[in-house]
Amino acid sequence: MYRPEDKAPHACDICGKTFDRYAQLKRHKKNNHPEMSPAVPDKIFHCTQCDKSFSQRTNLKTHERTHTGEKPFHCNVCQASFTQRTNLKNHERVHSGEKPFVCEVCEKAFSQRTNLKNHENIHTGFKPFVCNVCSKSFSQRTNLKIHQRTHSGEKPFICMICNKAFSQKGNLKSHIKTHSNRATLFCRICRKVFHRKALLKCHEKTHQTERMQLDACSNSGDSSGSQSEENSYYDSEQQ
Repeated sequence: MYRPEDKAPHACDICGKTFDRYAQLKRHKKNNHPEMSPAVPDKIFHCTQCDKSFSQRTNLKTHERTHTGEKPFHCNVCQASFTQRTNLKNHERVHSGEKPFVCEVCEKAFSQRTNLKNHENIHTGFKPFVCNVCSKSFSQRTNLKIHQRTHSGEKPFICMICNKAFSQKGNLKSHIKTHSNRATLFCRICRKVFHRKALLKCHEKTHQTERMQLDACSNSGDSSGSQSEENSYYDSEQQ
């Protein structure tokens, strides 16, 4: 039986351009002559949870997992689970170290094709990620997200020592190093750690307020066992 894909080269019957592969010809006609391409059949598989519809049942099944939370594909190393097999394969490269996608310009390798595509923008100068506030463009999405924080003021990276916040993780790491050579200060009451004397003194005032409240209760005639225990605790810690 004759099939059009058996014939090579494959010529476009609209503009005459030829292709080595039939799939290339189909893609060409779809992109360059959409008005002459056959109509796309109606999407007949409808999601019962939302308005989305699909032309293939398998795509519908995959989509439905976003509603059910089902993740049938499991990593046999760390037990992470995924809704799609392709996502699992991408994840498994984290454990294997495999990086099959290599940049033809600088030979840098990546575990995922999308990461390679983003990297290639550096060489081509293509900047598809545009800030919707100032229209500044970037070659990588991560750089756009970092830039957008200059407009939003968002600082999601917080120092666990002094609570200072930063818009970039690298800035936080550099900041944490400034604490490494500082003396560690402890609250005598609750043993909370501080690396700045001013913060410790401010914190200690909260305990002074608590002690004043305890003394007030004691002077009012409250001599319960629990009250005596709390007073003893404060006295022993402050000696």
